Amino acid sequence: MISCNTSIDFSYIKKQNWKYGNGVGCIGDWLSFQGSLYKISNDTIFEKDAPVAVVISLDKREYGRDNALLIEVIKNKSIGTYYEK
Repeated sequence: MISCNTSIDFSYIKKQNWKYGNGVGCIGDWLSFQGSLYKISNDTIFEKDAPVAVVISLDKREYGRDNALLIEVIKNKSIGTYYEK
């Protein structure tokens, strides 16, 4: 598992909606941390209080769209990309 990366803007991640884009690592079609299903604490994503993934990186693009969130699914170590929508 990847360790906590303090250079990632987690407050930004929490405020956005994320749509699954590609890769094997998928924990849901949409990620939103403003509801009750998904929460994020440090670099770990929780689904209904169970840890399901770790944030690897956040690629913030110049014009603010198609920002990419790269995660690693804890269960099988697969990698997936979500895009800001």
